[in-house]
Amino acid sequence: MSKEEKEESNDDEIEEIDVDDVDEEDLEDLELADAIADSLLKKATPPRGSVRLEKSDDGKENGNKAGDAVQDIDDEEDDEEDDEEDDEEDDEEDDEDSISEIQTKKLVDHFIPKEKCWHVKRNKTGFTIPKDLRGDLNDDQHYALVVKENQLLFYAINEEDVPKLNLFNARKSKRRSKKRGRKKRKIAKKPEGPQPEWGKYFQFEFDDQDKLREVLSTAFNKFAHKPPDIDDAMDTVKYALVSFIKNTRMHDSRVRQTISFFILDVVEKFDLPNLIDFIEEKIIDEIKSRFLYQFTLNQLAYTSFKVKRYEKAQVFVEKCIQDIQKYSDSEGYAIMHSYKELINLIMRDKSLIVPQDQLLSIKDGLLSYQDKLDRDYKIQIAELLGKMKFIDAAVDVANHILEELPEDSPTIEDVNQLIKNLENKPI
Repeated sequence: MSKEEKEESNDDEIEEIDVDDVDEEDLEDLELADAIADSLLKKATPPRGSVRLEKSDDGKENGNKAGDAVQDIDDEEDDEEDDEEDDEEDDEEDDEDSISEIQTKKLVDHFIPKEKCWHVKRNKTGFTIPKDLRGDLNDDQHYALVVKENQLLFYAINEEDVPKLNLFNARKSKRRSKKRGRKKRKIAKKPEGPQPEWGKYFQFEFDDQDKLREVLSTAFNKFAHKPPDIDDAMDTVKYALVSFIKNTRMHDSRVRQTISFFILDVVEKFDLPNLIDFIEEKIIDEIKSRFLYQFTLNQLAYTSFKVKRYEKAQVFVEKCIQDIQKYSDSEGYAIMHSYKELINLIMRDKSLIVPQDQLLSIKDGLLSYQDKLDRDYKIQIAELLGKMKFIDAAVDVANHILEELPEDSPTIEDVNQLIKNLENKPI
């Protein structure tokens, strides 16, 4: 029988592809899907227990015949499939029965090919295609996979044939296929209402901070109730204040600073200005670390200004200045660093209303060091006065520095530039 007659008489049969006989252009039209089984035969119709790689005449007809095929494409959106779920549950049982036939098991009287073939083995992530074969296959080729007893039959199809396939219910199968293509990015829903800002509270590490976070999270949720359960929430805060203290200076100072910053954030988020009193009475004076004491005082002053408790803000500013004055004149760095932290915090928020008398207290504190500190620190005093909009006082300090400088000092140019910047600074 001639080749043409054979093709006509077997029009409904699957054309076998001999990889040795096809040219390079045809090979580029092939691609194995991620799910490929135990072995691939290159020649002859494979008997029971083997795997055939087959291609339809035009890439379409056999695609329509590929019943019950598994397709490894992205799952459809759940909301688009809700109406089909009842029918799919019935199909799912048949799907799993068919798939179970090729699950790994000991085969008996199975066919072992004599021809050259590829060895393929399933692993945890899918099927590994031999590198030499993988390089000859077209990346964009689609396949329909049909399971017949112990055979896996691959039909090369076109992309437009995919909707015509009678597919397994891959979405609900326990043996989920690996998704391909770009994964849709899931955007987390933003929680409603204020949320805690843990990075703001826990600025320094200490033991059991994760446990403290859990306790403070409980307290925050109670503050978030409508109306807020203030008494119960504060009982939780008091419990934390007692339970996490270890009578160790640095550890305890960090715990108290963290709890103070937590309460101050609650004050701002839930408009509970009276909670500032609790920090003033129970926490601030127990912070033994000088740095953390000033750090917390600055935040207390800032929040008090923000919620318009100006009388409390004045108390905290004065406490901060008094503590700075405890440094000796030789500790210029500590003095100026403390003033910088206070001034930068309260001046960075343009919406913050700071009464002039509060700024005057800070100004007087700075000017008290004008004749005590080195030249570099005096320049910093002029800069901080300018930041608080005390332009005349800042220029006076700068001119005083110029009077002390020798005529050939390179610092003269810097100070003159500072004066120029101050005079051009908007008031």
